[in-house]
Amino acid sequence: MLKSVGMTPKGFSKMMNYESMFYGAKALLFGLPVSFVVMYPIYKAFANKFSYGLSLPWVSICSVIAAMIYSGTKVKKENIIDALKQESA
Repeated sequence: MLKSVGMTPKGFSKMMNYESMFYGAKALLFGLPVSFVVMYPIYKAFANKFSYGLSLPWVSICSVIAAMIYSGTKVKKENIIDALKQESA
């Protein structure tokens, strides 16, 4: 919508980067502490049954970051007219 009223590709790219950064930071600020609070009791419950260390799911974290980058590039390449048609339908 913003592209159709004159936003430049550079301005759109800047807006998408800031928006992704703010949403990502907000998700990290809320999501990581909650996930640690949930992970630690689960770890403690299974620690006496199995012997393994507590580790962060880095693969999952990286895949979420990659999905965010992919969606940002897909939105940047979207045709203005097609996007407006889909939005009004």
